[in-house]
Amino acid sequence: MRASYDTTAMRGCADQLDAATTALTALTRQLTALPRHAVPDVVDGALDRLGRRGVDLIADIVEESHALVDGLRQAAHAYDEVDQALMRTFQ
Repeated sequence: MRASYDTTAMRGCADQLDAATTALTALTRQLTALPRHAVPDVVDGALDRLGRRGVDLIADIVEESHALVDGLRQAAHAYDEVDQALMRTFQ
């Protein structure tokens, strides 16, 4: 019997989104942790502006991403339980 939804795909999407969120968080740390005078002033200024804007933007993305990851995982679990209950009922 085929499941009602592709819960494996749901979990895979959640895992990929979680990994992307982790990478974005690491990028934020890298942008804001560059030592002063490590690069020319013009580059330092641009990175600083990008880092300050990026921190807020990435924080919003991370928050929404975590909520979506949790939702996908919960939905996959719930659909698996429903499918198992239906299979038990009609066997």
